[in-house]
Amino acid sequence: MRRAIGLSLSALILAVLGYTSVIQVEGNLLSDRVEQRDSALARIIFPQGWNFFTKPPTDPFFMMYEVRDDGSLDLRTHESSSPEAGFGLSRDMRARGLEVGHLGPQLATDELWTTCETPTEECLEYSDEAAVQVTNPVEDAEFCGSYVMAEKTVTPRAYRQITDQRYSVDRMVSLSIECTESA
Repeated sequence: MRRAIGLSLSALILAVLGYTSVIQVEGNLLSDRVEQRDSALARIIFPQGWNFFTKPPTDPFFMMYEVRDDGSLDLRTHESSSPEAGFGLSRDMRARGLEVGHLGPQLATDELWTTCETPTEECLEYSDEAAVQVTNPVEDAEFCGSYVMAEKTVTPRAYRQITDQRYSVDRMVSLSIECTESA
């Protein structure tokens, strides 16, 4: 008896969650008026929607490139699913994202950034004279020294037939990163 009640309650909760997630999706040509009414009601009950838990894929993101001794750049932030990140098994990329998050507010003014004329990585070039002095407060930080931070956006799916570029580089900044001493 207890098991039947537990299963029934679980099924009810899953049905409500499934229904609210489906009707949270914006209306389209296949939506009918009843579904749109239910969607409006669900937005009253759950105002944040499910988008609260996700980041829009069209938002720009930052990539860090370490400046080597010969002046070339080495990508130091990778997608979590990349081979460099152990196909998601390594948590190093998540920690690097935290460091980038600490550096971002120090670069809030647009004057510090250089807009890229071409949307490719060819525009990325470190300039010692233009390097912005920032501090990385993270203990045992990965990003210390000379880096280039690039702001990229994902190429929309509609244009992926036209171009081979998965990302476009919008702007960049040269950084001289000072790290705090670890305890």
